[in-house]
Amino acid sequence: MLQEERKYDVGPLFALPDLRAALPHGVRLVEHAPVTLRLTYHDTPDLRLARNGVSLRYRRGSSGPPWSLRLPTDEPHVRREITARGLASRVPDELARLVLGHTRSAALSPVATLSTVRRTYQVLDDTGTRLAEVVDDRVSVLEGRRVVSRFRQVGLLAGLDDRRLLDAVEPRLFAAGANPDHTPKQVRALGPLAAEPPDLPPAQPLGTDPSAADIVIEELRRETGRLVDHDLAVRVTPEDAEALDQLRVACRRLRTDLRTFSPLFTAPPTRGRLRTGAELLDPLRDLAGVLQGATAPRLLRARIAGLTDGEAFQIDLGVLVRLDKVLEGMARQAGATLATFMAGTPYARLLDGLTATARAPRLGEVAHSPAAEVVPALAATFWERLAQAVDKLFPDSGTEDWRAARRSARRLRRLSRLAAAAVGKPAQRLVDALDPVIGLLDVEREAHRATDLWLTASETAASDRTLAIAVGRLVEREYVLATSARESFRSTWDEQPWRTATEWLV
Repeated sequence: MLQEERKYDVGPLFALPDLRAALPHGVRLVEHAPVTLRLTYHDTPDLRLARNGVSLRYRRGSSGPPWSLRLPTDEPHVRREITARGLASRVPDELARLVLGHTRSAALSPVATLSTVRRTYQVLDDTGTRLAEVVDDRVSVLEGRRVVSRFRQVGLLAGLDDRRLLDAVEPRLFAAGANPDHTPKQVRALGPLAAEPPDLPPAQPLGTDPSAADIVIEELRRETGRLVDHDLAVRVTPEDAEALDQLRVACRRLRTDLRTFSPLFTAPPTRGRLRTGAELLDPLRDLAGVLQGATAPRLLRARIAGLTDGEAFQIDLGVLVRLDKVLEGMARQAGATLATFMAGTPYARLLDGLTATARAPRLGEVAHSPAAEVVPALAATFWERLAQAVDKLFPDSGTEDWRAARRSARRLRRLSRLAAAAVGKPAQRLVDALDPVIGLLDVEREAHRATDLWLTASETAASDRTLAIAVGRLVEREYVLATSARESFRSTWDEQPWRTATEWLV
């Protein structure tokens, strides 16, 4: 459920004004008898949820599911709320899994208890449907049975379709002396630590003349943030294709950045402790593998749509229906694999490592030199690797040779894009020259990957002869695409203005 919530700080003598005159025709305000609520908030010892704008609480004294998880959205004051039933002594597993991107390997436990006397005023339409609420809360912060502080807070709540009502009511609250204060109750109760920034600082735009360290840190923060943000989206909606794609993008870029910038990190002084990004590569590779599995069925459906167009390549509709059922089975299995991986200890430790590295990577002295000096030298190394890999490419070269060239090209393009902040247009010229080359390498790679997936799909329906024949035709078509890309590669490579595109390299 998405809902807008606006909060106001008021004094103990504040008198709630008459709000009925501010409401449109046909809408009425109904006052309910006060109730006493007891709210127990759960968080990690260092308050990772509160510092990320998340609240997880158990509430006694009201109807409905007692557990509530509130998540921030991209829009100010708009939150997503997810509820669950369960005992007060244990956070429901489904809610604990949703926040694992923030809690990582830290345990959840009660951190604050609040007793709230609430007066509720419901805004109803002429059918009795609730459109909005005004709540007047007198809050006591408890330590055991002892009250350690008190405050009063007024809140306005409405669904996104009815928040115009909040705009109508709000001026009357201001006139009565209410002050906007969107600090959540548990943050006020928990004190300064709850208001501290999250462990992962947000990425910031680079200034002029950045150092290599500036680029590394900001990119690690940006992509780790992308991973954490879409981790939550995938957990809430596992079938969210965009979230899965963004999770893959973050994983791929983090792997590329950690390898590309590895010369800038210091060597680990002791084994077993995270000192560089190198220790993250294996778990990132594992994550990349399960993400590829999770997105594979969608890739194959797209391949069917692309490969079956035209009169020359048709597959019987009944066969396509049976093939789609095979893909549905693959999707369910891949989704279960991904969910298991994301609920496991290795994944939590990976998030710990990524967060620690993005927050304060251990970089050597050279990393603090101007990026305009360091990055061109790094890019020159990757250019040499790419040129050497391309020298080995022929239409009949092995698949691994083509994959090696693709890896080098993509890493060089990634580095060139990052270099644009320090080098400017010369770096962008190399990006532009690499794009058509990488386009062909991607076609070749995706055709081979799809071939492997088609063969896996056919194995699950080995007794279906017509389906096996259809898969054979799809595999044949993938071979044609891969062959065409390989044959076009050399001429496309030779057409690029490499001399001018690489003149900025040291």
